[in-house]
Amino acid sequence: SSYMEIVRRFGGVAGAVVATARKGMTLCFSFLLFPKEFHIYYTIGALLVLGSVLSASLIKQKQRQKQMAINDIQTKQSSKSDEEISDFTVEVIDDLEETEFISCTTQTPSA
Repeated sequence: SSYMEIVRRFGGVAGAVVATARKGMTLCFSFLLFPKEFHIYYTIGALLVLGSVLSASLIKQKQRQKQMAINDIQTKQSSKSDEEISDFTVEVIDDLEETEFISCTTQTPSA
């Protein structure tokens, strides 16, 4: 099938994106080809779904950034003095807080 060909050539993520886009286009074409009364609920539903996907993506991205920062801190601990580690930890946490999209707490590893 064409779906399996896409997966084989471009990978599973591309296959999932194409399948999802196809479903979305089918929905849009159904509104165009088969006229029906439009309700604001359609728009609200679409915004809720897209907002949820965006929020989940941003949360995962933020978690990855924090984990990378913690890994950096742990790596630096083996080669630096306690004062240098403390300064680096504060700098990393400040950088994370500047780009924070949602409210969450930051934890530093105890020495």
